[in-house]
Amino acid sequence: MFWLSAYVLLPVLAASLNNGLGRLPGLGWNSDYCTNCSTASNGFENEAFIKHIADTFVSMGLQNLGYHYVNMDSKWDTPTRDGNGNLQPDPTLWPSGMDVTIDYVHSKGLGFGLYGDRGTKDCAKNPGALGHEQQDADFFAKNQVDWYKEDACYAAGDEKTALEEYANMSKALNATGRPIWFALCGWKPWYAYTGKSIANSWRVGPDTICGWDCIMENVNNALSVAAFPGPSANGGGWNDLCLLLTPGFSSMSNDQHRAQFSLYSVLAANMLMTGNLSALNDYVIETWTNKDAIGINQDPAGYPALLMQTVPPHRNQTLLKNVPATVAECGGEPDLQIWTLNEPMTGLLRNNKSSTCLNVADCKTSVIYDDCVTSKGTCSGPGKFNNEQWLLPKPGSTGLIKSNMSTNDCLTYGADKQLSIQSCDDAGQPWSYTSTFQVKTNTGLCLTAGSPETKWSSYIIGREMANGDFAIIFLNNGLKNANMTCDAACWQQSFLPPGRAMTAHDVWSKRDVGTATVGMDFTAPVPGNGGSRLFRLVGI
Repeated sequence: MFWLSAYVLLPVLAASLNNGLGRLPGLGWNSDYCTNCSTASNGFENEAFIKHIADTFVSMGLQNLGYHYVNMDSKWDTPTRDGNGNLQPDPTLWPSGMDVTIDYVHSKGLGFGLYGDRGTKDCAKNPGALGHEQQDADFFAKNQVDWYKEDACYAAGDEKTALEEYANMSKALNATGRPIWFALCGWKPWYAYTGKSIANSWRVGPDTICGWDCIMENVNNALSVAAFPGPSANGGGWNDLCLLLTPGFSSMSNDQHRAQFSLYSVLAANMLMTGNLSALNDYVIETWTNKDAIGINQDPAGYPALLMQTVPPHRNQTLLKNVPATVAECGGEPDLQIWTLNEPMTGLLRNNKSSTCLNVADCKTSVIYDDCVTSKGTCSGPGKFNNEQWLLPKPGSTGLIKSNMSTNDCLTYGADKQLSIQSCDDAGQPWSYTSTFQVKTNTGLCLTAGSPETKWSSYIIGREMANGDFAIIFLNNGLKNANMTCDAACWQQSFLPPGRAMTAHDVWSKRDVGTATVGMDFTAPVPGNGGSRLFRLVGI
């Protein structure tokens, strides 16, 4: 359980990155996880699509809701610097010149963001910023970039070095004189302790690409450092819980999709949309355009979130595995990208972090992460395990990964980054097995297990608003729908005066549903499996 004392009701004011940005969490769009975008490995195709995203910000009214940044993730540039050591926009992506697209985005009143890495290379193996901090910062300023995300894929992992390298880029960005949102992407909650001194936001956990498990790991990490983000005298800085996901992405349900947005609202985290915005279904549009939820996220006081109640999972819950297998950027979830061959049995490919093996579901075509079965047999038959046995290329070489079900069945990845078994003649089939035990595609993506099957707790989390209102979310990670109650002990963690009566406004149904009185039971029915209820309690 996370514990926060009463003093955290006031934002922590500290020396911050002196660029005037970050008084509120960042809202925008990121090119990664770009479902319904294109078949290109970068996800967004080219400059025409980025202009399309900017147009959609305006036509959908996203800009008026506070969404501002149109951000590129990896693969916007070439694999090498030019003769003077400068970064080079990929001319196949920006045939008119990247500056033309940036000018177009700016003409819509929006900001434009780029991506890099504090190490020698970024996650796509394009140039990193190490030793080029001021040169790269000057490049961003010259090109009128407004947001810079700096990853940590090919960089030293110790805390001291990480903070020093991020601080070097922070100083370089400040020295340009151009306000550029510095989005530190180091994947660890300890960045929050000094985050505001060097950045406008800092990642506190893994990429959300694996779905609900990764989202919950980020939420738990954010709760542990909830006292540190907020506005400051020179701008502000915020916890970054990675990107918003659409339903169906990594098996996300509608309820989990909406719960993610609700959690990020109450936790005051950056909210960066993904996908082809013009191809979103009505449910996603309704979620990402909810004015009340966005208003909670963008509340000007920036008070920290309070963990008011934790409901441990029931011990008799049945854990669900059968998770679709995917590839992702190498380095974003390092422990989930290490695969041991021939463990615990010949031909099995096992990830120790998740305790799962690569498996052909029901001996058909879908590939999943599931239990490593070594006795009795599988769908292959009694005493047989062909559907979870694989033949890999020799370490350091490139070749096909064949299933033991048939010599003509090869592991294949599609445009959605999910894996399947196809005949051995597809372009999405070359793989390599590296000396560091990564299984990599020919486009530089890594086989990435789902997070360990974890029985997540259910939470009640609250946050006071600038005008005295109180936002509260009930999150149910149980397997069944349940009534969740904020009782006297729960209310005590809100530090609100006992007996205060407030109108409970349901953010998603957009209607008042009764009265909540501090100190008295406030109960809400909540869907299971990552369902939630979000209320704004308005003073009477």
